[in-house]
Amino acid sequence: MSAPKQQTPGDASDYSPQSPSHGPDHAKVMAFSNPKALIASDGAIDAELLSYSLSPATAEMVDAAAKDVSEFLDKEPSLGRRMYGKPAFQRRNVKFFKKRGGRAHGYRYSGRLQPPCATTPDSLQALIEAVEAAFPPPFGKEVGVLVNEYNEKHYISQHSDDERGIHPGWVLTVSSGGRRNFVVKRKSTKATVASADTSLHRALLMRGEDFQSTYTHGVAKKIGVPRRTSFSFRYHETRIDPMGPMGPTKPPAN
Repeated sequence: MSAPKQQTPGDASDYSPQSPSHGPDHAKVMAFSNPKALIASDGAIDAELLSYSLSPATAEMVDAAAKDVSEFLDKEPSLGRRMYGKPAFQRRNVKFFKKRGGRAHGYRYSGRLQPPCATTPDSLQALIEAVEAAFPPPFGKEVGVLVNEYNEKHYISQHSDDERGIHPGWVLTVSSGGRRNFVVKRKSTKATVASADTSLHRALLMRGEDFQSTYTHGVAKKIGVPRRTSFSFRYHETRIDPMGPMGPTKPPAN
């Protein structure tokens, strides 16, 4: 498969890294490069899993952010329900962050809203800015990030990101720490179609309108590995009600 086309400024139809340019954001735009297709669209299904190399500076930024956000994470938060007669908890530490001054109102999953943290550390703010510079969000959306921290017994089951209030065709993930496998399975057959090593300094982009309806993704527990922190960036609506109408998706006509 050929490399995805470069996105031009103001064009939100492709969500590939922005074309390199000369100027203050040049280093941020070049933070993600050398895309490789782990899952390719076949023409009938608009769904790809792409792996990007991180620049050394961006890799250092990810590692710094992993250390700086740890104190703000909710430790194994409640799912708000019972399973087998016992309270159910998420098997990871988690928190949603938005950029400073941003309007994203949180991330809703498993029937609960994860509101944004009141504090966005400098290292994470720089990482969000690098992502937005390389992958400019569509009109009416901004980049928000869900941070998950895993110890050796933590995991996230196979699932799809089909929640309202986020763009359905774009999720970018970067990781720091212990080695885990990011596994993608086809919903119809439950067969594994891709497995990516998260210990490498690479970003994974789930891309395409059909990705979440066609595939699930997850990370299994792995005993004896160091702590892992993942950052999942999504395009979030900037409206007030996370469960209301999706809001504008293109600039209003003059």
